[in-house]
Amino acid sequence: MGGESTPWGISVGSPHSKPEIFTVADPREPQARARMISEFANYLLKYFCHPRLNASESVLQAGAPIKQLWIPDPSHLDLLHQIAYGYAFANGPLDDMADLNDLGRLLNCLFIQWQHPGQQMVMIISDCLRSMYTFPASPVRQHHLGFLTAWLADDRTRTERLANATEAEETSISTTIDGAIERKLLNPLLERFTKTGRTDEVISREIRNIIEHQLNDRWNTAVNGLRSITTDQREENPGVTTLAGISTNSWNQLWVRNVNFERKGQQTFWPALETDKSPTSAAISANKRALAATQSKEALAHGDQELAMDLINSGHGMVCEVNQSLKTEGDLKHLIVEYSIPSNLDVRIGTSFCPFGQQDTELTVLEVDPAKHIVRLEGKSNFKVGEQLLLLEHTPDFLIEGKNRYIGLKGSPLNDLIISISNTSAKNGSI
Repeated sequence: MGGESTPWGISVGSPHSKPEIFTVADPREPQARARMISEFANYLLKYFCHPRLNASESVLQAGAPIKQLWIPDPSHLDLLHQIAYGYAFANGPLDDMADLNDLGRLLNCLFIQWQHPGQQMVMIISDCLRSMYTFPASPVRQHHLGFLTAWLADDRTRTERLANATEAEETSISTTIDGAIERKLLNPLLERFTKTGRTDEVISREIRNIIEHQLNDRWNTAVNGLRSITTDQREENPGVTTLAGISTNSWNQLWVRNVNFERKGQQTFWPALETDKSPTSAAISANKRALAATQSKEALAHGDQELAMDLINSGHGMVCEVNQSLKTEGDLKHLIVEYSIPSNLDVRIGTSFCPFGQQDTELTVLEVDPAKHIVRLEGKSNFKVGEQLLLLEHTPDFLIEGKNRYIGLKGSPLNDLIISISNTSAKNGSI
């Protein structure tokens, strides 16, 4: 929390304890700002297992729970990226430059991780609440976390909750300080602090007390919102396990691999702050995200029949009945099914499907008769004639992984095409 010329403050910690608070009275002084950011860096880097601070946990163990960072609203996500811009690759004459660089790279990785489909590491509390509940307010008002948490107070009447939500909406929860507090309290103190040469400890403590009060208000609101999420009694979708695996794989590539390379003195591949470093890496990243998006939708759909029907209605599955079940070689069977939904199925030979709730059972399309709504499939199954099935389209991992290997192959036509486009763009300014 802070501003361009107003004091900065950061609160961070476990929701089960009091937060650690870091402040700086005047962030326009680079060394003072760097000292505050450095203290924050040591806390966050240790949590995310940087080997310099926590060597025993430098590699994520298989099956270990993923590390999560919960932030109140999207404005705090933007601030992560802002700090990354300031320190990730800076070479300034500041104290503790190694800590500042490491923190900037970590925050850039977290910002990129948030964009990865299906990730469960960087979570925005206000977005999660809006996805879980329907609030009686316009979408604009629902972006205020205090407004949302006030509506979720179970021990009050609807009228009381509406009054509390309206009152909470008037307080600042974003990364900027409330304008009235800034004008009436902070600006006069900051002027006096500057005139003393930024050395008056009494004024500095007064500024810190105001900042701490603001940070604690935001902290308590965020913790209340997180508590509403974690104490929800609805059954967890089993597909969340798949999402956790997607998060771990993506984070290993972004962060864990690079910090371990750096620890061993090997070449690192830190992601850039603005864009991909090359057309080839951009294409590979796009394919990985496409696969993660497909895996996420498929995993969640297998745990929720409504999501499954949404996927089917969008053309990625079918509702059908088993007409024939014929045994072939080994454990394989040929299933002949007649589909009723969708009315016009667009499916090709070789496409894979999985029955609802059975992602380990893969059925491959051998033949399609659109006129009779008949599909012949092959796979390991024990379905009986007359049984109703929900079949969801399945994208095998090897299709995307194979494409990525092909793109990365120096002699491949795809790689040559990407390089040619890049060179043409560089010479002519456009393609």
